[in-house]
Amino acid sequence: MKLLPYLALTATLVAAVLIWNDRQPQGPAGDAEFADPFPETTLMLPFARERLTRDVIEGRRSLLATAALFGELNRLKGESADSGRIPGTDTPLRLPGRTPAERLCQHVERWVRAILRNDPGRKDIAIAHLEAEFQAAWLEHGEIRLPDPASLEPVERLLSRIRDSLTPLQRRNPCPR
Repeated sequence: MKLLPYLALTATLVAAVLIWNDRQPQGPAGDAEFADPFPETTLMLPFARERLTRDVIEGRRSLLATAALFGELNRLKGESADSGRIPGTDTPLRLPGRTPAERLCQHVERWVRAILRNDPGRKDIAIAHLEAEFQAAWLEHGEIRLPDPASLEPVERLLSRIRDSLTPLQRRNPCPR
């Protein structure tokens, strides 16, 4: 058995590994050389939904306007307007989901439940407020009609405001919490 070919192959592989390792970025300075695995907009979506949900909880934004903006955020991600599940929020919902507009309202409800999961009293109050607003809108029109997204704050502006308010660590982490 001849060892020379095996030794030559081993030496070549070791040299290749050393050269490859030498080319890998070292620390934060090298991170800029590689593209993010997700587009920045995709990373901003959970932060946008959290901000919109907090606005609903605090009464600064209506359920229907928030649902319409959730639909626009879903479209940016290439999903249907009324898609959206949040892991760990399989609690029965109080808002019905018969139509796409109603499912967007449910999406907002899921986010309210997720954000207030550790504050049951406040969560119940917020959900009751959503339910009252939902029922009032349904009684007025016989269905849920979301406002035209063109009449609301453009999601691009919302995402820009959120992007400007995030720390560098938050920008790399797709989860708001």
